[in-house]
Amino acid sequence: MCKATLICYHNSKENSREVYDMSDELDDLFQDSDNKQETLSAGAKGKWKVMIVDDEPGVHEVTLMILKSFIFEDRGLEFISAYSGSEAIQEITKNPDIALIFLDVVMETDHAGLDVVKHIRETLQNRFVRIILRTGQPGSAPEESVIIDYDINDYKEKNELQRTKIITCTVAAIRSYRDIMTINGNLHALEKLVESSKSLFDVNLIDSFFSEVLVQLNSILTLDTDTAEETYSLILADNRIDDLVVISGTGLYEQSAGKRVGEVVSTGELEMIKRVFEKNIDIYTEKQAVTCLRNGDDIRNLLFIDNRNNISPWDTKLIKIFCANASLKLSREMQVKTILDNNPTFIMIADGESVTFLNKSFLNYLGFSSIEEFQCECKTLNRFLVLKEESFYKDKLLSEWLGVIVSGDSKEYIVHLLGKGELKSEARAYLVYANEIPVHNKSGRYLISFTDVSQMEMDRRKYQNMACTDPLTSIYNRKKFKDELKKEVERVVRYKGHLAIIMFDIDHFKQVNDRYGHQVGDSVLQELTALVDVHIRSMDVFARYGGEEFIILAPGTNIEGASKLAEKLREIIDTYPFNHVEHVTCSFGVSEYVTGDSTYILIQKADYALYISKDKGRNRVSIIEKEQTLEPIAKMQITT
Repeated sequence: MCKATLICYHNSKENSREVYDMSDELDDLFQDSDNKQETLSAGAKGKWKVMIVDDEPGVHEVTLMILKSFIFEDRGLEFISAYSGSEAIQEITKNPDIALIFLDVVMETDHAGLDVVKHIRETLQNRFVRIILRTGQPGSAPEESVIIDYDINDYKEKNELQRTKIITCTVAAIRSYRDIMTINGNLHALEKLVESSKSLFDVNLIDSFFSEVLVQLNSILTLDTDTAEETYSLILADNRIDDLVVISGTGLYEQSAGKRVGEVVSTGELEMIKRVFEKNIDIYTEKQAVTCLRNGDDIRNLLFIDNRNNISPWDTKLIKIFCANASLKLSREMQVKTILDNNPTFIMIADGESVTFLNKSFLNYLGFSSIEEFQCECKTLNRFLVLKEESFYKDKLLSEWLGVIVSGDSKEYIVHLLGKGELKSEARAYLVYANEIPVHNKSGRYLISFTDVSQMEMDRRKYQNMACTDPLTSIYNRKKFKDELKKEVERVVRYKGHLAIIMFDIDHFKQVNDRYGHQVGDSVLQELTALVDVHIRSMDVFARYGGEEFIILAPGTNIEGASKLAEKLREIIDTYPFNHVEHVTCSFGVSEYVTGDSTYILIQKADYALYISKDKGRNRVSIIEKEQTLEPIAKMQITT
């Protein structure tokens, strides 16, 4: 079996001479050879592909001789030959852009040609290629339903292989193919236009908008349906007439971002661009267009379009519609950006991995003049986050802590941010809210707001501190002590270890108040707590338990260590020269936690030890051993 062959003819003197020695019996096939056909020179576009499918080589030779110089709309023909139905299926599968097939009906089988048609239309779903059936057996003509259902363009008997008839049906078929492809291309462009408009209106804020403009316009214009090649090159520039800079580019200008427009276009093109600015008009030539994105009546951005083929009227309409939609979106985004930039609340947009937008007030706080400058130095806010033990964002990626906020619970989240000086002492607290932005065919973009609550945070801490602090002495109060004692007992139960408490009060404090007055008494309490506070560990919990009574929680300390600390404090107090009074002493009671005891029993043991110190003459330290049980304390607990 012969293999399919690819034959290309060019309209030149060299190949215009006769190639085949035709027999006399074929002379009548050229009886109309004097009829004039279209003779435009071959253009830049590729040739129309024509496939000849026939098991008779002579039919191939005749068809090639008739059509070798054929040109339609500045394009010649490229021939593909197949000699059986199976070869034809292979070739159409490899070359889906074939415009026309001359197809023999009877080849290896009586219906081989019809099988090829069925495969093209049903299996390959190719509704574009034009098909002309040919047969040397009049009885093998296809039924009417086949012609209609399978979109067969013509049916010829082989004795009709005359030059004029072949050229006429070829012109009609290729013109039909061109029109179908044009309609399909226009439909595809309209779909892309609608889709691009959706995409543009889904882009949030100016910085993403400009890059999306070229992406979407390029997708509408650059695919040539015949050559599948990108023919358009685009530039999007700013609006500084004296110093135009390329924001983004495609095609020939793909690497031009950041360059001056005058560096990448010709002098004539630059003059045309400037004329658009000066007169606020659009200019369209055969292969170039200069138009604008406008914010109202003001030119906001310039769009330069260059095509190595002519810009069709259809593409001109698409460009105008697209730019009108883009300008509408641009005006809206400019309004939104103005509102956001003048909002004292910090606004950020992030895609889960990096920050894509910061409003002006946020950029100023962080010490940047533009989002581009920020993105060059930082990808996220991590550099400016103050990490604290309770920070919900600690050890989390940007997408993770944003996900926590978006999760939907009603909890309020606070972040602490450094400013441009990056000093922790100047960090401020912000209440942060985040919402996922609904974007067409995309997800994972967030709009985040930061409201300064530093003053409220300071007030909250102030009131929180007031709730757990004794106002006179500024040490913990009784409630806070019991909260800390409960935590320490739970820790000892879980991890084992020691825990002791020391309780003490001022001896004969009522006499101090009676003799010197309550102001002096308050002064003594303040001096005493300040004195004790500097002689205990930072991990120890020191609190005013009531009146002139105080208590110390000593984690990791046994009864011996606690009694030594109590004795040390007793001696310091006994020898300290208090203001306004001659002498102050204290009595101490010490106890250690025993597994199974309640916090109440632990405190009562220390209190009972303090009672023993008082009973034995005051200004001394008494302890309750771990093994010692206190019947009165137990009875008191049961009663309570």
